[in-house]
Amino acid sequence: MLASKLTYELGYSTQVNAYCSWSSKQGFSRHYDTHDVFILQVEGSKQWPVYNETFKYPLSNQKSASLTSPEEESYLSCVLHPGDVLYIPRGHWHYAVTQDEPFIHLTLGIHCKTGVDLLEWLICQFQHREEWRKSLPLRIEQNAWDLSRESLIQDLNQHLKNHNISEEYYNYLEGLGKPVYQYTFPY
Repeated sequence: MLASKLTYELGYSTQVNAYCSWSSKQGFSRHYDTHDVFILQVEGSKQWPVYNETFKYPLSNQKSASLTSPEEESYLSCVLHPGDVLYIPRGHWHYAVTQDEPFIHLTLGIHCKTGVDLLEWLICQFQHREEWRKSLPLRIEQNAWDLSRESLIQDLNQHLKNHNISEEYYNYLEGLGKPVYQYTFPY
């Protein structure tokens, strides 16, 4: 229910993961997340070194496993205790190690929209238009290829000029953030 209410309030998809471990354990190796995270320490304590990003604003398919982590010292190293909260922006490398006791923390992930998401939404809008679903001419037909491409570019420009894309996309996002209704069991 927490993730649903946060999704509604923030307007972006959220997730909540619970992690627990025993003393002096490191869960994940140094990595970055492709979404913003808030760490909510519930029980025990945990040390969090946080490093600068090496790849700015990674998208969900641009995982840290394929990249080399930063070599310099962490710009932040803190120990979270019950009730503490830590924000780690997407793309910032980090890991965590428990102290001398078991711990529990919640990771709240916020999946913000990007310019790429706006373009993907726009592509979905154009999938309903016949002229955009037509096959393009073979590239060996240079003149036909150029004319077809120019026609699509003009259509795109007209669409952007004649529609309030910002408002339409905002309304689309509003529709995604509808709250999940609470339910009750029958008596």
